Amino acid sequence: MCRKSPNPYISRVKLFINKNYKNMKTTQFGVQELSQEEMKKVDGGFIPLVILGIKISAEIVAATFLTGMTIGAGIAISESM
Repeated sequence: MCRKSPNPYISRVKLFINKNYKNMKTTQFGVQELSQEEMKKVDGGFIPLVILGIKISAEIVAATFLTGMTIGAGIAISESM
């Protein structure tokens, strides 16, 4: 049982993609496959450094926020007495 798409343009787009990109090869874009040794040498680039920087920044922000909340709560309690 085949359901029709609610949007008639979706099937046209799929047909366009299949006709125009089915026979494209990666060499047309100047891309080559990596050998096994080259795959092992890839270290991930700078993305892991960005993720690590975000993680460290988030920890600093959370620690600063909690410290400020604790100090604020302590001042509020001492002034209410």
